[in-house]
Amino acid sequence: MSFLGLVNYHRQFIPKFSDLAAPLHAVVSSKTTFVLGEKQGEAFGALKKALLQPPVLSVPNAEDPFILDTHASDQAVAAELLQVQQEGEKVIANGSYALSTEQRRYCTTRKELLAIVRFTRQFRAYLLGRQFKIRTDHASLVWLLNFKQPQGQLARWLEELSQFDMVIEHRAGRHHANADSLSRRPVGTFCGNYNGQANLQDLPCGGVYLLYQGI
Repeated sequence: MSFLGLVNYHRQFIPKFSDLAAPLHAVVSSKTTFVLGEKQGEAFGALKKALLQPPVLSVPNAEDPFILDTHASDQAVAAELLQVQQEGEKVIANGSYALSTEQRRYCTTRKELLAIVRFTRQFRAYLLGRQFKIRTDHASLVWLLNFKQPQGQLARWLEELSQFDMVIEHRAGRHHANADSLSRRPVGTFCGNYNGQANLQDLPCGGVYLLYQGI
């Protein structure tokens, strides 16, 4: 449990986190007997290796446009937030979210839409108030936002998304490997080093201060 807590704290730096951690989450559930098998050993090793890799996240700025790549698999939804900077597309953050039992029964289109809803919420501070692009390999989502007379959950989701100035672009699956792989591989107490009085302008990552300002 302590290891899962550690890697969960750093999940934004670990692509395909939810899928990687799924075998370990399965055996620490109170509804199952704790047994470490081959899959759990592989997951443990893969997560340790991921923690040793240097971060590849970039610092965002207030001028360049954002792109949100989203994808859904059978067990998770995932996204990668990028910004088109002078040097090209730069990864700003990764996100992944394990689906509940009920959500796993959603049709593919509903799962893909859930991915957009989930990660526009997570990255709202970056995206609200500016136009951005969403890229998906699910072609139906391109026209779904113009769906006439939606009802129930779909109506609520589309109403929530209406606050954003976004353009949805279909991208063939062979070009969508970043978000796709993230979806195929869920905070407690504060870290002991947490300092609630820190001056954000003094931190080494300027993106933290920009996010606080609500870029």
